[in-house]
Amino acid sequence: MLQPSSQNVDALCGCLSGLRSDRCCAFDWSVPAAPAQETPELERAQAALDAGSVAEAERLLIGLLNRFPRHIGALALLAQLRSSENRMMAAEALLARIVRFDPSDLGATQALALLLLGKGALADAEVHARNAVRLAPTNAQSHNLMGMIMTEAQRPQVGEHHYRRVMELIGEPNAILYANLAWNLKNQGRTEEARQLYQESVRLDPNIFQTIYGWARMEETDRNFARAGELLDAAEHISPGNRTVQLARAVLRGRTRDHAGAVAILDEIERRHGEGGLGPAEWTEKGQLLDKMGRHAEAFTAFDAGKRTLREISGQRYLAGEAQDLVQRLHGFFTAPRLKILPRAKACLQTGFPNR
Repeated sequence: MLQPSSQNVDALCGCLSGLRSDRCCAFDWSVPAAPAQETPELERAQAALDAGSVAEAERLLIGLLNRFPRHIGALALLAQLRSSENRMMAAEALLARIVRFDPSDLGATQALALLLLGKGALADAEVHARNAVRLAPTNAQSHNLMGMIMTEAQRPQVGEHHYRRVMELIGEPNAILYANLAWNLKNQGRTEEARQLYQESVRLDPNIFQTIYGWARMEETDRNFARAGELLDAAEHISPGNRTVQLARAVLRGRTRDHAGAVAILDEIERRHGEGGLGPAEWTEKGQLLDKMGRHAEAFTAFDAGKRTLREISGQRYLAGEAQDLVQRLHGFFTAPRLKILPRAKACLQTGFPNR
């Protein structure tokens, strides 16, 4: 979890929740909870949100939590507010605090698992999704979360189990569930089963972008390029100008060896969106295409831009100090006296590689 941005307890927390650091990520867990009492501010904050008065709701919630930092209702409502503002670091910190205060809070556990899935923290998301299943084994959303997380974590067989459990629990056709299971089966190589589920999903609701887009990606993977192009047309009809569709078109052009056409699509995305128009995935795809065309210097520039863009989006940085420390420790260990006593692998005559 985030550390406070300042040693001053009155400073606002670095997670951008709006709370003081000592009431947020620098909270002292050894402090006993205050006696329960009436907090009408929570109802007023909810009423303010319902009326569209976000600033008033925020003022009431922050004031309440600065006085009672363990107030779960206020934490949940502030997390909802921060999520709606796309301040996901704050939402994560608030939800994590609720779960720590009350590990049996199903709603917060599910919301935290979904948020962590969205940011790609699959191992952490799995912990909370499993807890959600433990808390509510007959709750469809708990199993649905496990299905999504296990699919993204490249464990599709486990994900399939949970998706089929959702189907049993809800007991009726569901377009999104069918599409999710189709993507899971696609990842298992069960393309024909996946195709049938996509067809049924679209029959139930033909206007879900992610369903059409996922189906197009499956057909592209199965080398059914013409059908993939038709589905991308349908996806763009639902969401005109969607950059994800444009990137998929570039990938499709690359798969049919029209590398120049693929690069032209990516260049158009960059021109259309100005400075920083391409995201990490788009820069990477462009680099791969340029490399196949023999334009290696431009490919290196594209790969470098992709890494830089990813760092800017994620906030992660190269851990230079940690890397240097590792080098120094290895340098100190692999000294001449130690190397003399280490066994040597013998090369295989057929391959030239060392034997195990």
